[in-house]
Amino acid sequence: ASLRSGGTAQGSGRRKARPGEDGESAPIPLAGDPFAAGDQIMHSTMGEGQVVHLKGPASDRRITIDFIRSGRKELLLSFAQKRMKKIE
Repeated sequence: ASLRSGGTAQGSGRRKARPGEDGESAPIPLAGDPFAAGDQIMHSTMGEGQVVHLKGPASDRRITIDFIRSGRKELLLSFAQKRMKKIE
């Protein structure tokens, strides 16, 4: 018999994975990164945003940005950096 009440001894079986447990790397700055967490940027089509973090190996680097108009997006850095600039 399965338990279907609000609480079970084992919970829902789901939990948030810790960095590295699900194959994803934790955000780690690399020496050649053109942007850093907290940088304010302007993207040519998505507008203004703030860098949340960068992750992944240099060959497949990804940048996560909170855009004012379109919300949080994860982009491939090698393509995105051609359309972005820091706002000083």
